[in-house]
Amino acid sequence: PAGSPTVEMFTTRGCTLCEKLRGLLDNLRQEVPHTLLAVDITDPDKVELWEEYRFEIPVLHINGSYCASSDISQ
Repeated sequence: PAGSPTVEMFTTRGCTLCEKLRGLLDNLRQEVPHTLLAVDITDPDKVELWEEYRFEIPVLHINGSYCASSDISQ
């Protein structure tokens, strides 16, 4: 709906944490309307995202701003 946030989830194929998060966000959509965009960071045109987030997926951006990640690199 108009005015609802856009949630980008940076992901990779086969990411089980990403699939769980996608399910949670889909279920939440009734209570908190939003648009969910999945961005596969392994796509050839996403090299910069791969370099930045490969150890952190899933990563969420809401309306273009960083929100959260799993951040297993620390």
